[in-house]
Amino acid sequence: PVPPPARRKMRPPSFALVLARMTPWLLIASAAILPPAAFNSAVIACLNVLKTTFPESPIRVFEEDDDGMLEPVIPHSAAALIQRPNPYMTFGMLASYLILSAQAHGDVYFLVIRNGAGEPIALWPLHPDLMTIKGGEDSSGTGEGAFISHYEYSPRGTPIRLEPIEDVVHLRPYGL
Repeated sequence: PVPPPARRKMRPPSFALVLARMTPWLLIASAAILPPAAFNSAVIACLNVLKTTFPESPIRVFEEDDDGMLEPVIPHSAAALIQRPNPYMTFGMLASYLILSAQAHGDVYFLVIRNGAGEPIALWPLHPDLMTIKGGEDSSGTGEGAFISHYEYSPRGTPIRLEPIEDVVHLRPYGL
């Protein structure tokens, strides 16, 4: 019998390059994610270790049963969405963005795209330096403003209003 051909490990293209090519309005590029102070070989080495090892963990969704025990839910749409967040990204690319953004900026943002039934079908990373949280606007007519009324994303200097706020995932890894 003939042995199968050896599988060659291929490095996936940089998520920043893919997004910059496919969706230039996101303005995500490797250099743009990291502030100038991060361009230090020790900082870059640490970030590379984090962004390389983080995606090695399996993606699992758990539900708590009546006894308080966690049971895995297989398959689950949330796990599938994280595994393939949009047509141009893999979980590894999403994880790299998450780690770099969290460590360099302290904030991670994703825009949630939903289908007609309101179910999430895609996640798109948003650059934290281009995001502004807006609050205090009275949209209910009660005279009281919301803590967060909406987000504004300014990829080319012109703010784009992102609402409802449930369509923006904002992670603050250090709980600030």
